[in-house]
Amino acid sequence: MKVYEAIAQALLAEHDGPIFGLMGDGNMSLWGALGREPRAAAFVPIGEQLAIGRVFHFAPLVSSSRNRG
Repeated sequence: MKVYEAIAQALLAEHDGPIFGLMGDGNMSLWGALGREPRAAAFVPIGEQLAIGRVFHFAPLVSSSRNRG
């Protein structure tokens, strides 16, 4: 198992929701491993502005659904 595959497995073991991030030269293999995993909901927007916008849009939805009890 490659290191980036182990990191992808660890991310999925710790977190069961969507994973947001920016793809760069250093983590392309990690995003590829996450993309091959059927249970991963990985969102890789193009550009930093879109990444921040998606996080701000998604965060209230998650926090309100978890606070409903």
